[in-house]
Amino acid sequence: RKLGQVPRVWLGLLYGVLVRSMSTAGKQVADFATSRKSLCFTDSQSEAGFVASRQAKLIKNTCILGIVMISYVCLMMVMRLISGGWETNNGAFVASADAKVVGVSRNWILVAMAMLSLTYILIAKSQLLGGALKAEGLEMLAVLMVTGVTALFWIQNPWYLARICGFSDPEHLVVDPAVEEVQLVLAIDAWLSAVHLSIPIRWTRLWPAELLGALGYPFLAVAFGSPLRGSLVIANAFLLASLIVIAAVGKRALESFERTTFTQVARERTLRAEAEHKLCRATSSAAGSMPVAQENAEVDLVSAPT
Repeated sequence: RKLGQVPRVWLGLLYGVLVRSMSTAGKQVADFATSRKSLCFTDSQSEAGFVASRQAKLIKNTCILGIVMISYVCLMMVMRLISGGWETNNGAFVASADAKVVGVSRNWILVAMAMLSLTYILIAKSQLLGGALKAEGLEMLAVLMVTGVTALFWIQNPWYLARICGFSDPEHLVVDPAVEEVQLVLAIDAWLSAVHLSIPIRWTRLWPAELLGALGYPFLAVAFGSPLRGSLVIANAFLLASLIVIAAVGKRALESFERTTFTQVARERTLRAEAEHKLCRATSSAAGSMPVAQENAEVDLVSAPT
């Protein structure tokens, strides 16, 4: 009976956090022309300016996260080569011909994760490719990289990878499938939490990675069978989805604050430009008429910053 109340407690906490975040975000942006649900500016020019203002941070943080992923893959490969566990993945698989196929396939999946990260770094840092992409293009490219790495994270699990490779009974291939599955869930949560906290992607653009992270585990468990019993699979899936929802709500609240700050800075710059223009006109009118060219140049200063 007590265990049956746990999902209700989690749902109550999630509902409270979601309602409080939405009400707080609504108060923060009530004075600005924004969408209440998505927080996006109704003016496309202002929205493009907001995305462009975070472009440098987007490239920097995504490249750092990509370097961390590449370093992790390289460390795993070096450890397997040194210890002689390239085919068995350092004891994840038993030493057999069938396990060799799955183990080598898992190594190539890890290499693919590193290649995705490296591809984004090269494109973002390239003057030819990255310079041609606008801020929204780089943001979409980061979403594709994050979603691709999330998908590869799921299928690199030894148990599910053995099933995908065609082995109907992976129990004779995987040494400790239950431990590997728990580590997989923790790795997905850590990866998506790092993405939500570090990469300045708009919260409405991260839904592919969030959806894949929340539904990937129950899909694999139902489609290929899990080494854990059904109650543990349901509990793990529910907790993982709850953590992803909480991370998304926190991302939304943080973006609401960033948009409010951006709007305040834009208004202050606009008021400053208008005040400088009025002061310049008052000074010039007192001294005499201004040249037409200088007056036209000053008029161009009175434009709303984006």
